[in-house]
Amino acid sequence: MKGRRQERKKRVSHPALLVLEILLAGVALFSLYKVGSILMEYRNSAQSYEAIRAEVTQPAGDKDTSGEPTEEAERQPVDFALLQEKYPGAVGWITCADTVIDYPIMQAKDNDYFLRRLPSGEWNIGGSLFLDYRSQSDFLGPLSLIYGHHMNDGSMFTLIEKYTDQDWYDQHPVFVLETPQDIFTLYAAWGFYIPAQQWVDSGFDLAENRQALTEYADSHSTFVTDVRWDGEEPLIALITCAGYSDADRYILLCVPRAEE
Repeated sequence: MKGRRQERKKRVSHPALLVLEILLAGVALFSLYKVGSILMEYRNSAQSYEAIRAEVTQPAGDKDTSGEPTEEAERQPVDFALLQEKYPGAVGWITCADTVIDYPIMQAKDNDYFLRRLPSGEWNIGGSLFLDYRSQSDFLGPLSLIYGHHMNDGSMFTLIEKYTDQDWYDQHPVFVLETPQDIFTLYAAWGFYIPAQQWVDSGFDLAENRQALTEYADSHSTFVTDVRWDGEEPLIALITCAGYSDADRYILLCVPRAEE
């Protein structure tokens, strides 16, 4: 009698276990699908930017017998006529030597469009580097804000947060910003963490509050530099999430100076 009762209990519990196994298998398959989709978007993003670079930043210098540029050849300035013909939202191009930062900068009528879109307009989790819609497209305004995601694969503006390390700053103190009109050297002057809400509440995204912004940056910067701002020069902020949190930002505040 006892054995039959146990056997009946096993038969009753077996369908429940089967359902649980099916559910767990479904969760596992969905997780694999999501991870695969993200990895595919990373790959598509990398290939897209590589193609854009090949189109508009052709190397200069001597070519070998096959007609290909030699390894020593330096890159020519960006062909903005071609870049803007294919990607009308492009307003600049930023590079940082010996890093992955080598991207066009886009601008739209709002700050949402390029948040999750490539320069072509194709949807992608990595989005584009983009200039705040309120900033002057020539980067000559009092304050220009450039946004970029903090990505798992290290792309976009992920390495901006590395300016918490003095050694990293010492090795990468400048960026180059190309525009249709000018080429600027961006001198990193301050880098600091700030909660996203405090950034907005303090009005640090507004040009009229530049003095308060630099005072905050002075007391919170994560590296030491001899770069000085004269109080009149434009400022350019490179902005990304702190780690993988949407609640905090790391801001790299730069002083742009045109090449002569």
